[in-house]
Amino acid sequence: MKKILLTTTALVMTAGVAAADVTFSGSAELTYGNWGTSNANGNTATKETWGATTDLGVSMSGEASGVAYTAGLTIDETVTGAAEDISGAITLSASGLSLSYEKGGELDAGESADDTGDLKIAYAGSGVTLGYVENVDTGANKIDLGYTMGDFTVTYSTNTTDKTSSGAQVNTIGATFKAGDLTVAVSGNDGAIDPATKATWDASVGYVIGASTVTLATDETAKSAISVATSLNDVTLSAKAKEGDNELSVGYTMGDITVSYVYDEGADGDAENDGDDAQTIVSISYDLGGIKITGQANNKEEIEVAAAFTF
Repeated sequence: MKKILLTTTALVMTAGVAAADVTFSGSAELTYGNWGTSNANGNTATKETWGATTDLGVSMSGEASGVAYTAGLTIDETVTGAAEDISGAITLSASGLSLSYEKGGELDAGESADDTGDLKIAYAGSGVTLGYVENVDTGANKIDLGYTMGDFTVTYSTNTTDKTSSGAQVNTIGATFKAGDLTVAVSGNDGAIDPATKATWDASVGYVIGASTVTLATDETAKSAISVATSLNDVTLSAKAKEGDNELSVGYTMGDITVSYVYDEGADGDAENDGDDAQTIVSISYDLGGIKITGQANNKEEIEVAAAFTF
């Protein structure tokens, strides 16, 4: 009887305690090259050097009384002399409502960089989506609203940093309609962000045919574009034809080896369009499981050979 009472008491004491999961992950990369180092002339890269980075991540999750909670910690250490980065995020969610906070987090508060948001409040339910992101240091914020009814979706977005030359805040609206394999999308804003530009809009029609997708698009510049994306066995292909912005991407996978070629006419030689934003990139990768070896080169005389490790 004493043993039964002790067992019952233990069950009562632990009934409100939620089980939690803690997982660890790690990655490291060793590189050699001069990727993303073209000088102001845009055609001469600096000398090749060695570099390395090591990351450690901790992910924790749990649930209590219908409230799901997560917390994460990331340690990013760069051997090349850059400052170490330690960050952590906390999220609470219940009944479609969530609250997230991460100091200097990778959220978009409407500012020029995508890692300017700290606080995010979101809701999703009954076809309605709502998102509010804020940089608690600068006060910059962004609001996104959406509503879906069947195959029709409308969206609205505004932020405190996109303003017209007169100081009015710019609003962006969009709509998407799907009917089987056909998708029609339109979006636009209600004012020029600076005197050199005008209000912008985009419209597109996409159609899926088997493994292929064909898209027709146009915008306020009246320059129409046609894009095709398809795959055949181990080959992937995407292409876009547009005046001054033709693009082509071809990839081939043979077992653990992948070879790709990317051409982007829009990256027309500006000094900033180096590294992954260069006009022409050729790459090859060999995936060994926990180790992935890659090599790439571009038209800016930049190269990189890397070995990435996952733990």
